[in-house]
Amino acid sequence: MRRPVCLMVLAVLLGGIVLLLAADAPAQSKSKEKAKKKGSKGHPTYVFVDSTFAPQGTNRIAVNLTNTTGDADAYHEFYTLLENAIRDKAGFILIPREDVAVEAEKKGLKNEQQALARRWKEERKVDPEMLRRVSSELGLSYYLEGELTEWNSQQVDWNVEGYSHSEVKAEIRIFSGTTGQLVYEAHDRVELKSQLHDPRAQGGMVDDLGIQRGGSQVVPPAPPIKDAAEEVAKNLVSAIP
Repeated sequence: MRRPVCLMVLAVLLGGIVLLLAADAPAQSKSKEKAKKKGSKGHPTYVFVDSTFAPQGTNRIAVNLTNTTGDADAYHEFYTLLENAIRDKAGFILIPREDVAVEAEKKGLKNEQQALARRWKEERKVDPEMLRRVSSELGLSYYLEGELTEWNSQQVDWNVEGYSHSEVKAEIRIFSGTTGQLVYEAHDRVELKSQLHDPRAQGGMVDDLGIQRGGSQVVPPAPPIKDAAEEVAKNLVSAIP
């Protein structure tokens, strides 16, 4: 008499497991929209591509690039490299923040555009509804928020073993002008190094502190920082469909 009861309990348990698996399936599918890659040549250190992001034809994209490196010239150099990389990749027409501000003022959206820029600067967030409105009025397909955080080139000291190096680090986020939602995000960091500088190989004496005394003082120069910046710019847009 107990066997039918056991079978019924087993059936209920199996049914519950099936329901749990079915409920979990959408979450698993959604998680596949995110893709993380280890930093390597040709790939960003982190990338997210929404399944709805599929730019076609020519698209106007507003660009607000923030420079926190302390190097005033870095902004213009990196912006040009990023513009070339995106144009070659997806045919975007980049509208720099200065031009976006002018167009917004002509459309009576100066306050809205300034609010978008201010919130991004202070919170690294956007207001989807406001972004949709500004994008619609200005004919923007996408809105790109970027940040250049590292722009550094250093030459190793002549009496220290080590490398001269150049390092660039940046990230971008692209929001849909139609939905106001994040559709693409990428971070990248590239460090280029010179050949190893060994003061012991250049003659002279090395004291107890490991410091060279005398001998040659020639050290390898740091690799061109533009090369590192160009690689970062290309990597950031490499996963755009």
